[in-house]
Amino acid sequence: MIGPVHALAGYLVAYVALGRLKSGRPRDGVLAAILGAAPDIDYVSPFPFGTPFGHHGVTHSPLLLMLVSAPALVKYRLKAVPYFLALMSHIVLDFVDNTAPLLAPVSWEEFGLRLSLSPSSMPLAHFLQLLITVASAYAIIRGWKSFPVSLPEKYDKLATLILISFVLAIPFLPWFMQGDLQVFLNSSTETYFIISITLIISSSKYLSS
Repeated sequence: MIGPVHALAGYLVAYVALGRLKSGRPRDGVLAAILGAAPDIDYVSPFPFGTPFGHHGVTHSPLLLMLVSAPALVKYRLKAVPYFLALMSHIVLDFVDNTAPLLAPVSWEEFGLRLSLSPSSMPLAHFLQLLITVASAYAIIRGWKSFPVSLPEKYDKLATLILISFVLAIPFLPWFMQGDLQVFLNSSTETYFIISITLIISSSKYLSS
C-alpha cells in the first residue's frame, strides 16, 4: 500500500480512537498521519527487501515498534494510544494488502493476505485503498476542529520543506510512477496516490481558512 494512503489511514485510526477513548489532548492530526506512514522510511534503503535494514526491515517489526513506543505509552498513557494505533495501522494494512515481517526480529519471514499481489484479489485491494481515502476525507472534514490537519505553527517549517520537496519532485513523478522502487505503482494505484497527496496538502489550506 502506498505511503500517502498509509498516512490517511493513520489519521483515520487515531481519529476513531480519540472518539472512543475520550483521551483529551494532545489532538494532532498531522502527527497521526506522519506515524501512519513512518515505517516506510526504510523505503529508500539500499539494502535488499525483507532484510533487517532494507524495506520491510526493522521499521516494520511489530515487536520493535512496540518497544520504541513503550516510553510514550508509559508516560502519556491513554493520550498516546491513538498515535500508537496510527503507527501500528501501517503493519496491519501491509499484512492485508501485501506482507509484513510479523515475527521480526526473531524471523524476517513475510506473512500476509497479499491482496495486491494476486490478479483475482487486486480489485479488492484497490477498493480498500479507495475506502480508506474516502473515509479519511470524511474524517478530516468532520474533525477539522477536534483533530486538525491544519498544520499549526509548530509545523510551519516542516510544511514548507514538504511543499518545496513536492515542487522539486514534479519532474520525476512520471518516472517514479512507472518505475519499480521496491513497491510497484500502476495506473490504478496512481489514482489513490494523487488523491491522498492532494487531501493531505490541500486540507491544511482549506481547514485553516
